[in-house]
Amino acid sequence: MDIAGVDPAVINEVERETSELLSRLIRIDTTNPPGNETEVAAFMAAWFAERGLEGQVVGEPADRRSFVLRLEGRRPGPSLLLLAHEDVVPATAEDWRVPPFSGLIEDGYVWGRGALDIKNLVAAHAVATARLAAAGADFAGTLVYACTADEEEGSVGGARWLVEHRPDLIRTDYVVNEGGGGFIRHGDRRVYLLESGEKGTAQFRLVVRGEAGHASVPLRHGNAVVSAARVVEALVAHELPLAIDDSSEELVRLLVDDPDLRSRLREPGTARAALAELARRDARLADLIEPLYGFAFSPTIVRSNSLAVNVYPTRVEVSVDCRTLAGHDEHEVAAEVRAALAGIDAEWELEWAGPVVRGNASL
Repeated sequence: MDIAGVDPAVINEVERETSELLSRLIRIDTTNPPGNETEVAAFMAAWFAERGLEGQVVGEPADRRSFVLRLEGRRPGPSLLLLAHEDVVPATAEDWRVPPFSGLIEDGYVWGRGALDIKNLVAAHAVATARLAAAGADFAGTLVYACTADEEEGSVGGARWLVEHRPDLIRTDYVVNEGGGGFIRHGDRRVYLLESGEKGTAQFRLVVRGEAGHASVPLRHGNAVVSAARVVEALVAHELPLAIDDSSEELVRLLVDDPDLRSRLREPGTARAALAELARRDARLADLIEPLYGFAFSPTIVRSNSLAVNVYPTRVEVSVDCRTLAGHDEHEVAAEVRAALAGIDAEWELEWAGPVVRGNASL
């Protein structure tokens, strides 16, 4: 027995079972877009059925469905939802040492897209649920297992659909989801992170229009690609409002050792320069703190409607990821876009890329 009182053989068996399930899940390509998460939902329904447990495959559209299972304990008690998503972000095979959808188990690791985000949790939650059932469900309360579609884009199906159409399936007292519970090392201490809220999303496209023409006759004005480049540069250079509030105060106090830098990070007139200095000193720490100071424009995709390299397009789309703190909304985001592009010689319009989800503070 180890110090936790658990037989190492049991730990090894749980690890093996979870790793094998994760490997099989990775081999189901649920790249979003397009998602095709129903294949995972059906797979998990069959996996649980083999263990005598019956759940439901639910959701719309037909190829973007989720799986939900309910396990009642022997005694009355609170309810807990184990929640994880089925979809993964795209993977370019050339960037991987192993095929990203191979689910290769090697050197003590499971390799593939979704191994960390977040099919590992889909598998771990499933094994835990099945083992509780196999042990006779000797617990108080109700356990709900759910693997859901469309977390990566969040525009259709998935958790949103369940909340709107079948809240009875997932309404619980508590939820265990991805993120949280981890710690970072700071000197000789462990600092455990507690989430006090959730950022919202305000993803958008900037449609930049131009004049069609042959590239052999360069246009000094009207090239939508050039205009789009100016738009991207202006967005990145734009100084967005800083939010210096309680969400970052304790993290700064605990992790920034330099008293002068710590003080400057809390003052509106010096915080921006202090954040840049922090990034030069400790990029890891800046990555934790800077996102708490407001929202940012992060251009991620540029597409044009030209199919030929020698033809100027009439339309270029710049996709921008924007995550907002509690209190920010789409009107503020749109106002900052207009401010950022006020001096840019380009014809553009803003389109929301999906539903705008408000951030919320839970504590």
